[in-house]
Amino acid sequence: MGTLINAYILVKVCGKQGSFVMTPGYERIIEATPQIKRKSSILAMVLLAILIIVLIGIIAAIAA
Repeated sequence: MGTLINAYILVKVCGKQGSFVMTPGYERIIEATPQIKRKSSILAMVLLAILIIVLIGIIAAIAA
């Protein structure tokens, strides 16, 4: 499972979207718009926390 996640991240970073983020043009856009901040929704954060708790529970159950 970890290999698939790492492969997905690698594709995103090395693909078209990821290569744009590394360009000087994108850096200029970020500097020109400092008032725009990335935000994560509360729902996404809660779901992530639940996922982490479930995964820790599964790992603990397997290890016991």
